[in-house]
Amino acid sequence: MMMAFYLFLACVAIQVAFTYAYPSVEVKQGQALYWRSWREPLASPGWRGFGNYKFLSVLLLLVMGVLYWMFK
Repeated sequence: MMMAFYLFLACVAIQVAFTYAYPSVEVKQGQALYWRSWREPLASPGWRGFGNYKFLSVLLLLVMGVLYWMFK
């Protein structure tokens, strides 16, 4: 598991280094791909029913909590 952690750190360092080495030129069409703040995706209503990302996020947290409690 430590090797996975070290590889993760290496990937993050490489990504940060390349981001600073080769900054991208902003294009008008590309601005739609970026959120202006971290709250913007939470303001979106999402899909209805079980496909709603807010519902699925809470469900995932509950399942992970139950699994943690069961195998603790």
